Amino acid sequence: MTIKTYPAKYLIYCTLLFLSSVTIGLADASMYENLNIFDKNNTKQSLMAAGEKGNGSSVQTRSHLPLYTEILLTSISGEIYLNPKYIGRIISVTPLRTGTSTSSESEIEFNQTKDLWPVVIVPQSMSDLEGLNLTGEEGSMKISRSGGEQALENNELKSITKPKIAFGQLSSTILFTETNVNNPSKFEIGVFDSKDNKFINGDIIALTNNQMAAKFEDLPLTVISKDGKLRYSLKEQDGSFINSDTDAWGCELLIPDTEIGKSVPIKAQIFGLPDESKVKFTFQPVEGQKFSLPVSTLSVKEINSGEPITMISTSINGNQLISVTVEEAL
Repeated sequence: MTIKTYPAKYLIYCTLLFLSSVTIGLADASMYENLNIFDKNNTKQSLMAAGEKGNGSSVQTRSHLPLYTEILLTSISGEIYLNPKYIGRIISVTPLRTGTSTSSESEIEFNQTKDLWPVVIVPQSMSDLEGLNLTGEEGSMKISRSGGEQALENNELKSITKPKIAFGQLSSTILFTETNVNNPSKFEIGVFDSKDNKFINGDIIALTNNQMAAKFEDLPLTVISKDGKLRYSLKEQDGSFINSDTDAWGCELLIPDTEIGKSVPIKAQIFGLPDESKVKFTFQPVEGQKFSLPVSTLSVKEINSGEPITMISTSINGNQLISVTVEEAL
């Protein structure tokens, strides 16, 4: 999406299924100071030692801000393979659970594949976990359990939530039939762009024997067909492909040029939803910003006809963040 603004340039941040701090352009780096969600004083020495398994660190001295990523999986058990770009070598883990449990954190093991992907091994006895907080040399990650199981047919891909492309970004957890994972780096995931007649690859953040959490950036809305379908293509480690179509929708914000102190309308375009569907926009103002309607719910027909969602004004010059959550209103 191209946003033309002067002198106030707006950077769009949309709440997605899982988040990565590197996808958001911020003028103030202090926003990253609270990304570490681990209490190091409570991290067991045994878990830190477990992080030393494998062939040693494959990460050089970090020259960038640490990453923070949130993902959803349908279950937290077995082997979870993590893209080293997002976590690096694992240092510690904090299980997330409700109620009481006799399981010990020391039951969770770490390993590393031959292609240097860190592996978290959660025993079946801890399958009731609500999630995991992980910290590594390159960043930290929160894995949450969605609890939603879906039946799959052979050679079929499904997403645990309806895919939503918001401002070029797509975050999704994709289910596939069970397979043995030996070389996670050999897996690839793409979505089909009908305009250029090609697949656009995304990043695989985490992988198990039957699902993966992936993200895409800078996607054109032509990856959504006129009838609201998105085509996934999964390349497995043996080179075979699985292609599946799934219902999806997309959103694009439109903000005209503006001047400090003047209100301008925020409009949008919705793709892949019928006219009678309703979409809810929730704006979170940052310093100097005012929204006439912080929360707005309109039908797709109203939105696509050009009706303003809200009015925005700013009293501060320079690059600014627009924080907005876009969701289908039920």
